[in-house]
Amino acid sequence: MRSFLAKFMDGYTTTGKFWLALGAFALIVDAAISYKYGVTLTWLHGVGFALVAVFFALLPDAAYSEVENRRFASGIVLSALCIPLGLVALYSHLGYGASVRVGDVQQTTVQNAKYDGGREQVEEAKATQAMFTKRLNTLEAERAALIAANSWAPTVSADGLKAQLAAIEGDQVFKRSKSCADVTLKDSRTFCDKRADVQNRIGSVEKINSLAEDIAKMNGQIDGTRKVIASAREKADSAEYKSSAVVNQTNVAAQLFLAMSGATPEKSIDPDKVTFSFVNIFIAGAGSLAFMIMAPVGFFVAGRNRIKERSPSYDYASANHASPKLQAPQVVTKADPRYGQFIREIDRALNGAAHA
Repeated sequence: MRSFLAKFMDGYTTTGKFWLALGAFALIVDAAISYKYGVTLTWLHGVGFALVAVFFALLPDAAYSEVENRRFASGIVLSALCIPLGLVALYSHLGYGASVRVGDVQQTTVQNAKYDGGREQVEEAKATQAMFTKRLNTLEAERAALIAANSWAPTVSADGLKAQLAAIEGDQVFKRSKSCADVTLKDSRTFCDKRADVQNRIGSVEKINSLAEDIAKMNGQIDGTRKVIASAREKADSAEYKSSAVVNQTNVAAQLFLAMSGATPEKSIDPDKVTFSFVNIFIAGAGSLAFMIMAPVGFFVAGRNRIKERSPSYDYASANHASPKLQAPQVVTKADPRYGQFIREIDRALNGAAHA
């Protein structure tokens, strides 16, 4: 394997080896991305998408080499195959890029929604507590005013006053006045005024007691709100704010896009959801395209820097790359037995040329 790689690398110039190394490294990354996307479906999809990345990386150089060697039909076929393979490769890269970028945006949104929601819950609970406290103060002030206006109230009970009222309404005067409907007589008026005073006292005491119950309920609600605030604050403190590089990058790109398109400074600073999504898609697409074409570019440039093959008719290695020795020309004299044959061949050649 090592000798094969060494022989393979020897077929490239120094520049070619450099681009070949870049292409190989880019292909490893490319195939890994394709595999990671595909394996989310099945492991066979992962392997298949990785192979697509390999074939797409090598195909453009192979197609060009076929054309260089004047095998145009196969070159055209290989060039045409680059289109579907490139689309599938881009599809896998977009899938991986979208899962990373969009997934990160979604996770960041949910995380920060929890963070903001926890703090909003604290603020809402604090606002509710403030409302309850204000209502409590109003009730306490109203009860205190009633007690001040009826200083006797703390010394009696509503049940005692009701018993007193029952005794009054059982009196003959009450019956004679037709339940205080007829107070023409003086003793009836006095009796009925006393009855009315007891009724008013009962109303005041019941109002004071009712306010005391409302105050107790309000205190309970305030205590419950304090517990809600404590729980919400604990949750809010446990939720961390997530700063995402993807979200920050997309926000800045969206801000630049809006600013350069003539949007107002206020709108540029706070991109809307549509602009944010559009810019995120553009970045994912551009990144996927860049990842996808690096390996084919590396192998293609490396292919244009191959060392041309040497002629197989001469064994340079066995000759140690030395030039063959030239033999000295031979001189034929009249004394040489080959002289006559040599003259006849020259004459025959000349006569043949003349007749032609």
